[in-house]
Amino acid sequence: MTRPIPPRFIRPGLLIYSHFPTEYPPLLIHALTWGRLRPEEVSTTSNYEIMLLIHPEAETARQGEIIDRARKVAADAGGSVDKVDEWGKKRLAYEIDHITDAYYYVLTLTAESEALDEIARVLKITDEVIRFMPVCLPEKAASEQVTSES
Repeated sequence: MTRPIPPRFIRPGLLIYSHFPTEYPPLLIHALTWGRLRPEEVSTTSNYEIMLLIHPEAETARQGEIIDRARKVAADAGGSVDKVDEWGKKRLAYEIDHITDAYYYVLTLTAESEALDEIARVLKITDEVIRFMPVCLPEKAASEQVTSES
């Protein structure tokens, strides 16, 4: 009797009928090749958190424009900015281009990876943004943040 290949090694589209014993029905073999979720059931959106450091000499209106632009890019791509947390002006741990202070913002958003790439592109070319760091949140942490807001 041949040993079946564990499902984690099987990828869609592979011809694997020769690896399974004949007592497995074809439908079960098809289910093993696709894994637990079919492609149309896979969610492509993820929860992200972006920390922004904005130049200390940027006006409040300009800071709002930068945040609104990130919101607009996320909305255009089918995502949403769930929360904007303003931490205020803080001292940097080390100088960046002879700048010692910055305004800190944390954006929590739900979007596809393409939307995150576009937001990163926009933030890179914005002069007032000193640094930014997008981080993918685990599902558990993202759901805890949403429930703590309510």
